[in-house]
Amino acid sequence: MTWYYLKRWFLFFTFGLPVQLILYVLYPLLAIYFWFFVRGRHGEKISPPAPTRWSLAYLEGMGRVDPVRDQYYQDHGDCHGPLMHMYLWMLRPELAKGGLENLVFLEGNPVSEGCVKRTAPNDYGLAVSGDTLSAWTSAAQRFGISNDILRKVAKHYLKNCFGLGAWPLNWQVSNRSSNSGMNTVGDGWKGINQPCISPSYFTSAALLKFAAKQLGGVWHAVYWAHWLLLGGWLYTLLPFVHLKGNSFYYAQQITLLNLVTLYRLTKNPIYKWSIRYIVIHCAAQGNVNPMFYCWAASVGALTLEERAAGERGLMSIKHNWPQHEPVAPSFYDIDMDNNTYSVAGGAATLFREGDV
Repeated sequence: MTWYYLKRWFLFFTFGLPVQLILYVLYPLLAIYFWFFVRGRHGEKISPPAPTRWSLAYLEGMGRVDPVRDQYYQDHGDCHGPLMHMYLWMLRPELAKGGLENLVFLEGNPVSEGCVKRTAPNDYGLAVSGDTLSAWTSAAQRFGISNDILRKVAKHYLKNCFGLGAWPLNWQVSNRSSNSGMNTVGDGWKGINQPCISPSYFTSAALLKFAAKQLGGVWHAVYWAHWLLLGGWLYTLLPFVHLKGNSFYYAQQITLLNLVTLYRLTKNPIYKWSIRYIVIHCAAQGNVNPMFYCWAASVGALTLEERAAGERGLMSIKHNWPQHEPVAPSFYDIDMDNNTYSVAGGAATLFREGDV
């Protein structure tokens, strides 16, 4: 695999970075168009039911007794790493350490060691994706992870030129998790992937800042080199754009998750702007999204009025999947026939983290 790693790094410097330089000229123009002509215009205006259906304490209490599989995980068949499990871990933090460790390949194979899994105990299905890494980084920063495991994850990611090896692709990097700009991937269109825009940048930045903060040394240089070359100076101010007809909502959620991680690591107030850019300014028709507001509230990025509106919204939903966009009244009726409460319960805990 040595030649494969060298190939990705060679293409990064000779092909990917020149494309990025062009993108840095075009992206601000696209952001201006997005801000004035696209942002917040999709969907319809909705409001939560009145009165609310339950309390935050009720959601937390019910979530704590959700069934657990394989010792550490919410009992569901999803395979996005800790994206859903982390909400259960907020209610039962004693499960987080073992759960996080089991979501990393640690068997000593130099090709796979340090790669994050889509699911545990045994990975399967699709190639690992950037949202899997983002969720793992967020949960590891929140609940703690050993230096040894963090170092292995960061080294695997850096060795693969800001990507994760995928076992279905014989440990080549997938288009789903290649965040180094236009580069070779084991799948995707013509074997290359897209330039590095904001969701890809923040996925890498959260992990690299976490490594710099916990491991120190050379990881500080890696983080700042990445910030300079792959647009951190631009994307932090303009953290998201999308086209008419597709809000790329899942990418908004993952970008928000990484921004919260970066704020928790740095306490840099500029990330509060970035968080509000997505949560408040990009919201469909200005609708309140409790599953976004809870993350913003946890780091003090909301006003008291905004936080209260988010809590009211959460007290009327019971989502088992954290990526539903509030664009129609049916938003408040999703998963009502599901007896799993830990995602909504974990969101309630995030609101409480913002208590002052």
